[in-house]
Amino acid sequence: MHEKHRRQFFFLIFGFFCTTACIQIFPNAVALFEVFPSESKKELVSIPDLNNLKPGWWRYLNVDLEELDGNVESFLALLDEAINGLDEGQRKEVLALAQRVRFNINALPERRRIESPKIPSSKVFLSEYTLEQYLALEQRLQSKEQSLIAGNLDITAEKQVLSRSKEISDELMQAYSSTESRSLGRLQLALEIIFEWSSRELRVEQQRLRHANQRILDKEIAQLSEEVQVARDRLDTRSLNTEELLRSIEDVQQKVDEVKSEVERSEARALEPVGEDELSKAQGLQAKQEFIHAQATQARYQSELYTYEAKLALIELLRDSEKELSSAQRRKITAWYGELNRISSIRNKWEEGSQRELNRAVQAVSASNNQEVSEELKTVLRNRLNLAQDSLVLLQQIDGAIRQGKQILGLLEYLEENNSGDFLFFFKKIGSSALSTLVGVPQWLNYTIFTVSDTPVTLLGLFRVVIIMWLSFWVSSFMRKALRRLGEQHEERFNKSVLYNFGRLTHYVILSTGAVFALASMGLDFTNLALVAGALSVGIGFGLQSIVNNFFAGLILLFERNLNVGDFIELEQGLRGLVLEINFRSTLVQTNDGIDVIVPNSEFVNARVINWTLQDAHRRLRIPFCVAYDSDKNLVKKAALEAAERVQYTLQKKGHKKAKVRVVAFGDSSLDFELVVWLDAYGSKHLRSAESAYLWALDDVFRTYKIEVPYPQRDLHIRSDLTKEVKVVEELEEKEEDHDL
Repeated sequence: MHEKHRRQFFFLIFGFFCTTACIQIFPNAVALFEVFPSESKKELVSIPDLNNLKPGWWRYLNVDLEELDGNVESFLALLDEAINGLDEGQRKEVLALAQRVRFNINALPERRRIESPKIPSSKVFLSEYTLEQYLALEQRLQSKEQSLIAGNLDITAEKQVLSRSKEISDELMQAYSSTESRSLGRLQLALEIIFEWSSRELRVEQQRLRHANQRILDKEIAQLSEEVQVARDRLDTRSLNTEELLRSIEDVQQKVDEVKSEVERSEARALEPVGEDELSKAQGLQAKQEFIHAQATQARYQSELYTYEAKLALIELLRDSEKELSSAQRRKITAWYGELNRISSIRNKWEEGSQRELNRAVQAVSASNNQEVSEELKTVLRNRLNLAQDSLVLLQQIDGAIRQGKQILGLLEYLEENNSGDFLFFFKKIGSSALSTLVGVPQWLNYTIFTVSDTPVTLLGLFRVVIIMWLSFWVSSFMRKALRRLGEQHEERFNKSVLYNFGRLTHYVILSTGAVFALASMGLDFTNLALVAGALSVGIGFGLQSIVNNFFAGLILLFERNLNVGDFIELEQGLRGLVLEINFRSTLVQTNDGIDVIVPNSEFVNARVINWTLQDAHRRLRIPFCVAYDSDKNLVKKAALEAAERVQYTLQKKGHKKAKVRVVAFGDSSLDFELVVWLDAYGSKHLRSAESAYLWALDDVFRTYKIEVPYPQRDLHIRSDLTKEVKVVEELEEKEEDHDL
């Protein structure tokens, strides 16, 4: 890929990421600057009038807890008075809304009195930890970390809800101000404004408690992390029973072998053809679920086997603190990590299939209770339901075994690092961690970086975008090169400018299609036109007007074909040159001096442009010359035409484009002629070189035929009276000289 194409690719990817970031950031911009009413400066204000709500009315309810109860009571009394003042029909229309307002206002003091939970004090650690206690600590730590992540997501989502609630309040306030005073509609809007504000205040209080809980979780995670570190160094090896562990490994290995044959049989049954009747279809679905159940059972026993083998290696390492893992054991650890990650990845598919089968089975069993079906079909439906439920339970057990296995493997690596030393362990870790890192790639590739319109954007999604866009550039580059080679090999059959325009349009189509596929690969919904319009308006608003203008100007040039690659043009400011490229933003023009000039496409659309080679690549050139009056005109014509034939730029055609010699004027000193010639495509683009060549040739032929090119001449006539006057003047001058003497 050429350097220019690499720059275009980089700018396109950069623009894509910037646009995606704008889509993500700007919908939440209001939330960044929002100041909740509860944080505003408290002022003494009178009780709000429902028929004349003013900005800041909520300050009456945004007071200290000592005053809040009284203000709430007064406000609710005002609300009851407003409701009771309506007739029965109007009261029914607003009663439900008024009850919701009353509920929120009553709940506000109680919610504000809830104190934030206290951060727990430091914990005293045990002197020794069993392996089961250590694994329980690890599980608690993972659970707390997951709760922290979920809490942060809830806080982020709640911020968006609060931001939207503030927008709704502003819209209601605008509608309220334009509604007729003391009307039922104005009262309803007032109640909606109060309800929206009170709901938002309750959410603000809930956010306060969430933040407090997150701070507590942070503290607990820090304490648990410290305790896990201490437990690793204080493991009690006396509670570890090697013989019992060996028996467990033997039993689980036997179960793995037994289940393996069951998996093969269930797979064969699942692949058998299914009939068209209801019983055959149900039996086919049952066979598929049996296959999933058998696979999950095998995966459960395999996960337990890997966990037990890792425990055995851990016991050997704990009992001999100076012992190091052998190369074979390290390869086993890498293999165990890989198998556990593989099982963790495939169990998601099993869960999806089992959940789908569970829903289908529940619906089928419910329908069979209301219909007359055979007992055999009912038995099959119940078996499907039980199998789906058992499979989901098995998947939960698999999660526990995988989690425990990874915890033990992590402990193994930690102990080996302590036994080997940091420097030696680093080199041992390089080889063994490479495979486990590659196996764990799917986990971190699926990590959600941010969301766009409720669609998660992951590292894998961004990687797919880059790959698709790179492939689009590669395909586009290949197509344009193929078209360029086609034009060079068949110059007579194909017009280069047409091939170039087709190549540029193909380039835009391929890139646009690639961009659509790239965004679709991340799961973005293109039906949301408001999102696309918003992104476009943001881009244009940040100074992309000129780029968009030049882009569409380039499309106009390509479609109208008034300007093609290879044309010789002249702009209003006097720039002359050859068009080399028409890009999406600018056009590259090369002057006859070899200077490359980048001209924005909009200048070719908005200004006057002279295209010397638009419809005809040939151009007429007039070369003026003069000869003496006594020259033979026919000989002059013959010499001039001969000179024209000697010049390589002359177009060798007959008819109206052949070279001509014309008499144009009787000059003061000469007879003036004009050599009129049509230039070929090259000469049309290099006028000065062509003009110099014709003047050179004319001089050569004139010397050959001895045709005189005259110098400027003037005839001077002296009158006789003028001689007498000169003599009188001379006599007067002589008299003056004698007088002076």
